[in-house]
Amino acid sequence: MILVPLEFKEMCTRFQLASLSYHGSPEAMIASVLKRSGDQRKKVIKEFLSDLLSGKYDNEEISAIWNSAGSDFLFQSHEDLFLFLGMIQERT
Repeated sequence: MILVPLEFKEMCTRFQLASLSYHGSPEAMIASVLKRSGDQRKKVIKEFLSDLLSGKYDNEEISAIWNSAGSDFLFQSHEDLFLFLGMIQERT
């Protein structure tokens, strides 16, 4: 089992469908969520995402982490989830 940092879980709870509607795009929603995170939190999230997206974990493990992290923002495919996580990683 992968140890998921609290910082990542707390960030994920802010990704909600209503938030996407309000912000209008995934990029704007990510920017808004990360804007409320301090530098140390961003560092923890970035390091976790670097590990998570490194190729060590399979699609099911990554999806399970996302699905259990508290967001109601769901994805149609693993590729869409990986793109979203990559966008978060780039902005941290």
